[in-house]
Amino acid sequence: MLHFILGGARSGKSSYAEELAMEFPSVLYLATSQIYDEEMRHRVHLHQKRRPATWTTLEKYSGFIAEDFQHHDVILIDCLTLMITGLFFEEKVDDFLPEDYQKLEETITKEVHDLLDLVKEKTVFLVANELGLGIVPEQPMSRAFRDIAGRLNQQVARRADKVSFMVAGLPMEVK
Repeated sequence: MLHFILGGARSGKSSYAEELAMEFPSVLYLATSQIYDEEMRHRVHLHQKRRPATWTTLEKYSGFIAEDFQHHDVILIDCLTLMITGLFFEEKVDDFLPEDYQKLEETITKEVHDLLDLVKEKTVFLVANELGLGIVPEQPMSRAFRDIAGRLNQQVARRADKVSFMVAGLPMEVK
């Protein structure tokens, strides 16, 4: 069962996913963020403090193998958007042409679908940011990132058994 949980910044999506996962005895928390500065380190620390000590944490955003998930029936992935960020910036994207972004999108899309294939027999809570509700970014790289994330969110939503959209801490059932 794949439950896709979308929302904007500070919408409560991570807390909601954690609340749902608390109902299960054994949870693997897949933390996809990378720490680049002290502010991000603080955010990660707050997330870590909220999680039960009994949960297993895997800090990784790519290169998943079946053994990563074999000992858990419930996986909480927080979050798809940060996974995409890690994959996006593995390449030097400053001087990319539109066709370069297309190749990058194909690579990222494959990685995301490979992950979902590895956990398809599990209960999965997958958190992601809804980036398409804001202004159109000024920079080509930012537009490319927004577009890749938006198209992947659509694909994951179609694949998901359940989709919730978080608004001001309240889940709205979409699917």
